[in-house]
Amino acid sequence: MAKNLSLAILVFAAFFVSCKKEEQKAIIPAYLSIPDLDLKTDYSQEGSAHSKITTVWVFANDISIGVFNLPCVIPILEEGDTKIEVYAGVNMNGIDATRVLYSPYKKFEGQVDLKVLDTNFLVPSGIAEINYSSIATVTIVEDFDQTGLNLVKTIRSDTGLYRSNLPADVFVNPDEIEDNGKAGIFTLTGDKGFFEASTTDIYDLPQGSRSVFLEMTYKNEIPITIGVMAILPGGAIEQVQTIYLFESDEWNKIYINLVTEISSFPFATGFKIFIGGQKPSSMDSASVYLDNIKLAY
Repeated sequence: MAKNLSLAILVFAAFFVSCKKEEQKAIIPAYLSIPDLDLKTDYSQEGSAHSKITTVWVFANDISIGVFNLPCVIPILEEGDTKIEVYAGVNMNGIDATRVLYSPYKKFEGQVDLKVLDTNFLVPSGIAEINYSSIATVTIVEDFDQTGLNLVKTIRSDTGLYRSNLPADVFVNPDEIEDNGKAGIFTLTGDKGFFEASTTDIYDLPQGSRSVFLEMTYKNEIPITIGVMAILPGGAIEQVQTIYLFESDEWNKIYINLVTEISSFPFATGFKIFIGGQKPSSMDSASVYLDNIKLAY
């Protein structure tokens, strides 16, 4: 009896060790490296490819792997030819804690031959390219490179916007060679301490809580406000601020969600975009630089 019991214990122990080994084999991951996503645009139709993709949503064989800040190296429990889908995310309204999947961008989708314990990339070059989705609406509000201006000062503004092609004033996309030769500037001096401009175009934007993003490249020596002007039946205008941006010494990219303001006016016949700012009395002069303003939804 004792011999049979000992034999049973040995068999169970061997089985247990075997199972443990199988489990250990099963959890050896492959690693997927995503250093960045490179946006490509049809410049004439979609404007600059300047982007600020901060986050990715990753799926492997239709299974959610998680949400990751870029750059990232992700362990994936798959091996061999694997369907990988990557959705680009941004910091909505420039807030790090508000990461959202950016629906106007098309997802990356491809087959990746995952090798366990190796670092694998989405594409051989290392950085995958994405585009705007074919079903997204992208409207260039102002790039300052065309004839005429779509941003004009309001009657309250002390000063108007002008264009500059000086190298020190112009935004240069570090990732793409683009025909981006001018920027829009507001300069406040002396008693001309307030600027405000709105679009001459009126935009028919979707209602029903659908996200509508205003993309913009900017740098500013004073805080600025951005929002919408709702055109109501009969011609009345309601002006609502969306965001207040603090100073930025370098060119920055932001994605501003206008959904709350637009949805607040379900009977509006259209919307304008406005930008404004006030120079503190302690400053002799201050400038605000704008470029690549577009709507995407």
